Amino acid sequence: MMNRYNFDRFRLNVKLSLDKVAGYIITKGIQTGAVICFALMLGNVDNTLAGQAMKLNENDSGKTVEIGVGDELHVILPGNPTTGYAWELIPLDLNVLSRVKTEFFANNKMMGSGGVEVITLHAFAADKSEVKLIYHRSFEYNVAPLKTFEVTVIIKKSLTE
Repeated sequence: MMNRYNFDRFRLNVKLSLDKVAGYIITKGIQTGAVICFALMLGNVDNTLAGQAMKLNENDSGKTVEIGVGDELHVILPGNPTTGYAWELIPLDLNVLSRVKTEFFANNKMMGSGGVEVITLHAFAADKSEVKLIYHRSFEYNVAPLKTFEVTVIIKKSLTE
């Protein structure tokens, strides 16, 4: 039997797969408004259905978002680990949020291809927490990060509070 957590993970995987297909179609020069509209609609499904998973991208940096206890936050950021750069999560308030996993999805199968990194966080206590990620090469010291992503997360017992 599929629980809510597994169902949300399944929806994210379907969405990311469709994004990869849409990216492949676009790079091959076959651009259709229907594919783009469909991908955009799917991008908002998790944010509008049941509030169980919220997706954020680089345009959401600096914002404040609200989620409920038990919900997940998916931070989806462009990346290319083949260059040595990766998104690193600056220590979280582990009394409120935990990192579930970090995954990379390449835009295509070509060596050196960029793509997106998906950092999944799980909220398990009501409170407020800062989430900060830096895009850098972990082996380079005393070098400023190439990019940063910051968001304030307010976790409520339920989203109707």
